[in-house]
Amino acid sequence: MKRAVIYARVSTEGQEEQKTIQSQLAELRQFAKDNRYEIIDEYIDNGWSGGSLARPELDRLRDDIKNGCKFETVLIHHPDRLSRKYIQQGLVVEEIQKNGTEIVFINRPNSSNSLEDKLLLGVEGLFAEYEKEKILERTRRGKLHKARNGHIITSHAPYGYTYIKKRDNKEGYLKVNNKEAETVRLIFSLFTEQLLSVRGVNRELLDRGILPRKGAKTWAQSTLHRILRSETYIGQAYYNKHYSLESPNIEKRYKRTVKTNKKLRAKNEWVPITVPDIIDKDIFSRAQMLLVENASKLNKERKHSYLLTGLVRCGECGSAYSGECCHNSLFYRCSNRHNTFPLPKECNQKMAKANELENAIWETVESQILNPQIISKHIKMLSAQTIKGKKRTEKELTIIKEELEVMGNKRRRLLDIYSDGDISKDDFISKKQELDSREKNLEDKQKNLEEQLNSITNKPSIKKGLNHFCKLAQKRLNKLDFSDRKTFLRFLVDSITLEDKKVKIQGVIPVATKPFKTNKIRQKAVSGGMLSPTYYWLGHPVLVKL
Repeated sequence: MKRAVIYARVSTEGQEEQKTIQSQLAELRQFAKDNRYEIIDEYIDNGWSGGSLARPELDRLRDDIKNGCKFETVLIHHPDRLSRKYIQQGLVVEEIQKNGTEIVFINRPNSSNSLEDKLLLGVEGLFAEYEKEKILERTRRGKLHKARNGHIITSHAPYGYTYIKKRDNKEGYLKVNNKEAETVRLIFSLFTEQLLSVRGVNRELLDRGILPRKGAKTWAQSTLHRILRSETYIGQAYYNKHYSLESPNIEKRYKRTVKTNKKLRAKNEWVPITVPDIIDKDIFSRAQMLLVENASKLNKERKHSYLLTGLVRCGECGSAYSGECCHNSLFYRCSNRHNTFPLPKECNQKMAKANELENAIWETVESQILNPQIISKHIKMLSAQTIKGKKRTEKELTIIKEELEVMGNKRRRLLDIYSDGDISKDDFISKKQELDSREKNLEDKQKNLEEQLNSITNKPSIKKGLNHFCKLAQKRLNKLDFSDRKTFLRFLVDSITLEDKKVKIQGVIPVATKPFKTNKIRQKAVSGGMLSPTYYWLGHPVLVKL
């Protein structure tokens, strides 16, 4: 009896609730039983998009296979459970088979590794990707049509409203939630009549025991700002106001939805929808004036400059440090009290005198970058680690190049469809903007990967650039003014962690074999135009004692 594992996936939380994962598993288990497979593990991604390979259970499966698995076969319902993109399907299938593991799709169990079967797998992958894009396009056009006919496109009502679901051929609509609407009116009243700041409004709501939805302990500042700015409360909602993009944040690896970032569209693309109003238009206009005035005052009140703005973090709670003037002296203070406002702060980290911290950081960074031996030691340690990932980097680069080629084909197909008159100009522009955005993301990733690969293979160039950088720094560092020093540190320092009287600095060193032209800000960063596109992490943080 062969040992096997199961991989299953559903793409949305809605499908997850409808238990479609159970039907997949039932078929896979029955197939295993009928074909004498012993199931020793199951890898299940509930509610994860097929548009990305970054899924926790798929990664666990791939890691187990790579590390020497105790099974011979992977059972999957259909290739589109691996991915909706045929290039990604091929990558994972090839990776599994290269490690000597059999992969069986139960919708065609008699498949082989023949050229014909690989062709069929590719064609099925193309159809899966085409089907997904077609569904998305039909859904988008359908929603636009509904919105242009005055129907609300949401199942999640803004605060102050309740969404009434569609029934008896009547479309869904927003109804004023009287209890929440009173809170909205109170927020505007506190802000426009009692002239409380947004923080003051937040504190007043907490004192009155008024809390937001979903059982949160307090109101987020961003939520109150969003309420004060929303035209929905004067009866004017909008659809098609934003479009979604993939997040450039690589730290959050696993995401059920890949496109988590939103960008504002041009206002002429917004679709207005009339809804019941809660706030008088004059009160709303007054609120907008006050928001602009408050923002202007805040900018004028920033009299002091801090060298380490945005770089220092608290070693106790992880919050950012912000500059603060106290009794005519400048300090850096943990912003945990802002993050938890209006509740009490959760961090007891003390303030640090600005001049002491800034001098210690600058002197330490200066001593590090003027010494090529110290930097070389860090880079050697890094090279030993990164060279292990060379094959993976090369493989990722190959995937991106193939995806860029696919994007080029899609762009040509889109032009053909538009030329034939099969889509409108608005649809063409919208689709082209989406393709441009995706292509830009891919090109940025390609550039980063190429730089990583170059940093692994080009050691002689690193050494030359390192010596050149240190010589240049020796000549120019003493001549930098406050603004130049601030810019210089922002390019070289990745993070500064402060805990008690100890500071940890972790940063990067830019190196190249010869100077080249670049933008003015980056020229200032090295005071002479000496900056490479490749950055090298200092392998271990530098410890400083204040």
